[in-house]
Amino acid sequence: MPIQEQVHHFWHFATSRLSSEGGLGSHYSGELVALSIFTAIFAAFAALAVVNRVMVSRRGTVRGLWLVVGGGAMGIGIWAMHFIAMLAFSLSVPVSYDLGITIASVIPAIAGSTVALWVMSRESIDRWRLHVGGLLMAVGIGAMHYTGMEAMRLGAHMLYRPSMFALSIVVAYVLATLALHVRVVLGTWRGTGRAAGIASAVFMGLAVATMHYTAMAAAVFLPGSHGTTNGPTVPPGLLAALIAAAVTILLAITLVGTLVDRRLADAAAFIEETVNLHSAVLQNMADGVVTFDQAGIVRSVNQAFEQMFGYAAGAVVGRPLTALIPTFEAAPARPAPAAGSTGLRKEIEGRKVDGSTFPVELVLSELTIKNQRLFSAVVRDVAERRAAERVAAQYLAELERTHRQLAIQADELAGAKDRAEAAAAAKSEFLAAMSHEIRTPMNGVLGMAQLLLDSPLSEDQADQMRTLYSSGLALLTIINDILDFSKIEAGKLQIEPVPFDLQSAVAEVCDLLAATAEHKRIEFVMRFAQDAPRHLIGDPGRIRQVLLNLASNAIKFTETGHVLIEVEGREEVDHAVLRLLVEDTGIGISESAQTKLFQSFTQADLSTTRRYGGTGLGLAISKRLVELMGGEIGVSSVPGKGSKFWFTLRMPKATEPVPASPLADLRGTRVLIVDDNAVNRRVLSEQLLRWGMVVDTAESPADALVRLRAAGTGEQPYRVAVFDYCMPEMNGLDLGCEVLADLSIPRPGLVLLTSAGQRGEAKRAAMIGFAAYLMKPASPDALRRALSSALGGPVAPAVQTIAKVQPAPSASPRGATRRVLLAEDNVVNQKVAVWMLKKLGCNVDVAANGVEAMALWGKFPYDVVFMDCQMPEMDGFDAVRAIRAAEAPGRHTPIIALTANAMAEDRDRCLAVGMDHYVAKPVRLEDLAIALDQFGGVGQTSVAAAPAV
Repeated sequence: MPIQEQVHHFWHFATSRLSSEGGLGSHYSGELVALSIFTAIFAAFAALAVVNRVMVSRRGTVRGLWLVVGGGAMGIGIWAMHFIAMLAFSLSVPVSYDLGITIASVIPAIAGSTVALWVMSRESIDRWRLHVGGLLMAVGIGAMHYTGMEAMRLGAHMLYRPSMFALSIVVAYVLATLALHVRVVLGTWRGTGRAAGIASAVFMGLAVATMHYTAMAAAVFLPGSHGTTNGPTVPPGLLAALIAAAVTILLAITLVGTLVDRRLADAAAFIEETVNLHSAVLQNMADGVVTFDQAGIVRSVNQAFEQMFGYAAGAVVGRPLTALIPTFEAAPARPAPAAGSTGLRKEIEGRKVDGSTFPVELVLSELTIKNQRLFSAVVRDVAERRAAERVAAQYLAELERTHRQLAIQADELAGAKDRAEAAAAAKSEFLAAMSHEIRTPMNGVLGMAQLLLDSPLSEDQADQMRTLYSSGLALLTIINDILDFSKIEAGKLQIEPVPFDLQSAVAEVCDLLAATAEHKRIEFVMRFAQDAPRHLIGDPGRIRQVLLNLASNAIKFTETGHVLIEVEGREEVDHAVLRLLVEDTGIGISESAQTKLFQSFTQADLSTTRRYGGTGLGLAISKRLVELMGGEIGVSSVPGKGSKFWFTLRMPKATEPVPASPLADLRGTRVLIVDDNAVNRRVLSEQLLRWGMVVDTAESPADALVRLRAAGTGEQPYRVAVFDYCMPEMNGLDLGCEVLADLSIPRPGLVLLTSAGQRGEAKRAAMIGFAAYLMKPASPDALRRALSSALGGPVAPAVQTIAKVQPAPSASPRGATRRVLLAEDNVVNQKVAVWMLKKLGCNVDVAANGVEAMALWGKFPYDVVFMDCQMPEMDGFDAVRAIRAAEAPGRHTPIIALTANAMAEDRDRCLAVGMDHYVAKPVRLEDLAIALDQFGGVGQTSVAAAPAV
């Protein structure tokens, strides 16, 4: 078409307001439209794969080559998409394409694509470049499209709507810029390289397809002829085949090329990384490495080798190896090691740059590089190792000498150990023997004193005998402490865990010490915390022993104030953790004395021993016992203000607690506690609150009367009142009289607590109207029984008393029928035992040794035999064996051991030979009574408690 006609057509295109009215009908093939879009996206993906190769290429030529390849792939892909889309467009007239213009239309597509890919391959892209790249790409796509449209030859006129034409260019620009932006932004996200490539390819393909179909919407086809061509035309079918072949070949070549290049680049990078790694390892090795050829010329070394020989960097290469290792020529290979010499390890001398020599260890290896035989040697400076070996040899010799000396010392220590064990055994035997020798006369002293106390005496004589008995008990306590200590030292003291009630065990200790505290006129208080576990598995005897020791010490060293026994604890899954505290307001202990307080035979100071007596073993024994039970013991004290001794235990919980006796329900019962001592009020309040009682307290009788009268006018009077006996202004008995005499006070049940019980007080309290009379500290069980009695519950007797000196036991009416054999060689002990047994209503025969005992047992039938263990001619053990061997079938005579040996193994030995029971000396009247009750076989023997002193 002439130039003037083309300008006319363009002017008409730009100024005309076209309408589709009268235009030729057209339609699209959906399959080919989809294929055109896929072709554009696939071409964009291939082009972006090329972009990745461009970005990783280092050389400019390679970068440019890949950029041209990518631009060509993208341009041809856009060109292919256009003509596939044109094939999808059908008109009612025949269509062909000018071959020259068709081929020329690919040029702007390639140019625009190349510019776009160049923008994408930049390391950093600013906004200006991004928009310029998008604009150039859009222009290239638009130029390709409208040039391709000019290649159409059909029997119709083709004109364009100006607005849609402009819109197609804008759409191409916006979508191309967006595609570039997506590729740049997503490419910076870690781990999104593949996703960024796919997304960018999709946007870029859609940009091309959208621009094409927008531009197609701008075209209007009117009947008539659309120009002519001087060149050949291409039918649509042939054009489709050419497009398919071009796209397939080009994209396949492009993708294969990118894949191969990436593999080659990865391999090169791996090789480079490996070489760099090996070089870094070689240069940073602690050992020197040298490579040399067959002539012995150094080819390469690492830094360690240069530093080892003192040369500057690069100064060793090219030198003969013999200049650094002169004796290397003496190696099996000279000048080049033979093939069989590789792996050689040898220590030779090296020469530094200053001429000094030093020992080195050389390990040789052979290399073959490019058919050239080379050798590598690892060189290590062994000067320090040789010095260390010399030092090690010296140490080894010294160790051998030390070993010989230690062997000699071990033999000496073994001998010393044997001697120490023998000495310990001798000490244990000596203590046991001394215990036996002391207990034997003590049996006579205490036995006679107890018998005399039960006989008619004058007041002075009774006082003297009580003093004698008390002194004997004190001496026996010392003996028991020494014996316990010897058992612990010998490792023969055992812990025997059994189910027990901890609260009862603590209450027993309080009962034992109540009279002593009363005698000193000090408050004695027990507090068993509400949440503290009671029913446990442990050794109650040893717990009582420790608690009794601590509490008796507290009473001993306290002149005024109070002594508090407090038990706290918590439950775990299967165990309970207990903390037992003994607090006093006594003399206290200095810090320096506290550090040695639990040592054997130690007290706070000598004045304490002189004033209060004692061996100093009690706390040491307590510490050992607590540790044997797995606990800890400690003390805190302030001189002049008192002390706090505590110990902790962790024990299993008992599965079946002892059932409580039926008592009155105390819940909701209003009670008034009257006591001038704040500690007593607190402990008693906690106990009563635990049982659900409503508790009020008063610190004086006057305050108590006010509260009782006030409660009498209300709806809830006090049902129970607990009075302390010793209070200022008015004692508890007098207060009880006031309360019962006051008609304005509803009569409550009264309980009297006293720490200073006097003979006749219990009887007087009952006459006044008190329901119970208790010595402090009262055990929880005793207190609850007293409260139940005060409320009219099922408890008898109404008044509980603490016995003092009781009359001598009377003989059991049936006891006279008992015939007893006593085997005892000591005359004094014979007298004591005979008088005690007769007092218990027994007929007694005496044998002086085992032989006589055997003879008497063979003549007379005895209800029970009391057998001393150590006797002349035949001891008790042999006598029992003989008796058991001579017993007729069905006959069994109870035999009870009487021995001054109180070790655990002595008891076991007695039971092992056939004895039924074991009574340790000094023998007490109640011990004999218990033994007769249990083993006498005739009747019950009644006996009172030991006399109080």
